[in-house]
Amino acid sequence: MHRVLDAEVQQLDEAVAAGHDALSGSRPAWPTMVLAGRLDRVLAQNFAGARQAEDYHARHVETSRLSAEGGPRPFATDGTPG
Repeated sequence: MHRVLDAEVQQLDEAVAAGHDALSGSRPAWPTMVLAGRLDRVLAQNFAGARQAEDYHARHVETSRLSAEGGPRPFATDGTPG
């Protein structure tokens, strides 16, 4: 997730992959979720309309919701809906 800055330097695929990796744990830690939110904002700002950014946003929102509810991981580790 430390590659959040990848999105700021126009490396969409690498930044999205790092974000998905970070959210793949069963319950991402609070600092991970903070960075995931930052990545989501950067992607929305720099890559509005890009499929990868939209997919990541959906995953981030769902992971945030399930984390708040204490629920299970919303996606499989390969990034597909679980």
